[in-house]
Amino acid sequence: MQQVLREGMRRELGRSFQLVRAGWVGLVATLALAAWWALDPSREGLAAALVACAVAGWLSSFLFGILQRIVPFLLSMHLAGARRRAPTPSSLTDERALAVHRVAHIAALTLFAGALLLDQPLLLVAAAAAGTVGAAAFLIFLGTAIRRARKAQFIESPDGAKRQP
Repeated sequence: MQQVLREGMRRELGRSFQLVRAGWVGLVATLALAAWWALDPSREGLAAALVACAVAGWLSSFLFGILQRIVPFLLSMHLAGARRRAPTPSSLTDERALAVHRVAHIAALTLFAGALLLDQPLLLVAAAAAGTVGAAAFLIFLGTAIRRARKAQFIESPDGAKRQP
């Protein structure tokens, strides 16, 4: 994956790719936990840590990283037929909400891993709080993208009136 990124046409993939990379780290950690569990299945809590790492660390990080890129792109493509010039994906994106989401997501994963490793319920509560903040920020991102897309759907006619195509 690193070689493909180095040799690819687009070197800078944006901040959303930080979550994709976090997902890759989660994938490696999941595979390591799976190997550990295969060698020592009697180890208490290892199965739960494996599932948590796979779902929270690998899949959710990768999914949110991809959604941050694809939602504005798909909305822009959807609007391409409605206007002479479709809005750019970046014009539909709320970067502040995505920045809050990324930080909260990584914080939630870190706190969650700490809670599992140290068996500390208080860290789990902190992870849930960070995850809630991240989820709220992602919902704000989605709402903003949809609101901006709806606003861009309307075309101004020559007499200045707005109409929907």
